[in-house]
Amino acid sequence: MGLDEGIIFIPVLDIVFVAAGIPSDIAMHAAIATSPSIVIPTSLSFSTQHHKKATVDFEIIKSRCSNIIFGL
Repeated sequence: MGLDEGIIFIPVLDIVFVAAGIPSDIAMHAAIATSPSIVIPTSLSFSTQHHKKATVDFEIIKSRCSNIIFGL
């Protein structure tokens, strides 16, 4: 979870969910669960666009593959 996601996105989702009538004890869990379902497709979309423009250095990605997969 990045800084922007943990500090901005999840609290905003929590506020929106509570305002929409979701109980506050469930809203934070829903915000945390919803966040990756928004961030992952967006990241994949941007990655695909950069790949099409040939601005992705796959040698760097290959060398850091385990870090990317395990979040290190």
